[in-house]
Amino acid sequence: MVQTRTGTQKKTKQSKSNATKKAYKSKHTLRKVLSKPVRFDPSSTSGPNHNATWPTGSALAAVGEMKTNQIGGVPLNADIEELGMAGAKYYLAAQFLHKNISDSSSSSSSSTSGHYISFSGANTVNIFYKDPVTGKVYVLEAKGGNSGLGSRTGVYVKPGTALTQGTLDYLEDVANAMVNSGVPAKVAAGNDILNAIASGKIEYIGVQTKYTTNASGGGAFTTVTLSPPKRIFWV
Repeated sequence: MVQTRTGTQKKTKQSKSNATKKAYKSKHTLRKVLSKPVRFDPSSTSGPNHNATWPTGSALAAVGEMKTNQIGGVPLNADIEELGMAGAKYYLAAQFLHKNISDSSSSSSSSTSGHYISFSGANTVNIFYKDPVTGKVYVLEAKGGNSGLGSRTGVYVKPGTALTQGTLDYLEDVANAMVNSGVPAKVAAGNDILNAIASGKIEYIGVQTKYTTNASGGGAFTTVTLSPPKRIFWV
């Protein structure tokens, strides 16, 4: 005798089959990742932590030098410049790119990618950083205290014309001066800046770090209060 399945038997078997498929799918299906993976950045493995809370160790060190030097009657220009540099590095790392960026271990290296390179003096930018992943170039003009933006007479760009710091004309003229300096680190950074300007992969940012003291009338002070670094231009 040929047995036939009743409607109830068919439904029961189908229910078991669906349950088995559901269990298998639950067990073998990959789970969706809910958070973005953290990208490893080789530039964040060493050096001062410019992505720490403000004020950073570098900023506090500059303040310490200010206190010491004002007691000895030493001009504070270099210390204020260092404070500006510390503020600018903090701004880019913590407020703009949200990652730590280490300082270059050598000021004479021609390798420009993945770390801060700092320069001082005329005919150069303050701070250079090239992202090793995106290839984008970041140039920082660092201002400490009440220092304002400067200007220069164009040599390579609009010769004889006054160029204002914070403009691409100014930056391009300075970058050309760096290329012609003969200093390997400046030459390499200058070339990278010019290439970035030409390709549109440049971020030119000015950052000012102000401070107040408990001195009255410009006398000796014992405390220094730092303001958070503030962007004053972005081109």
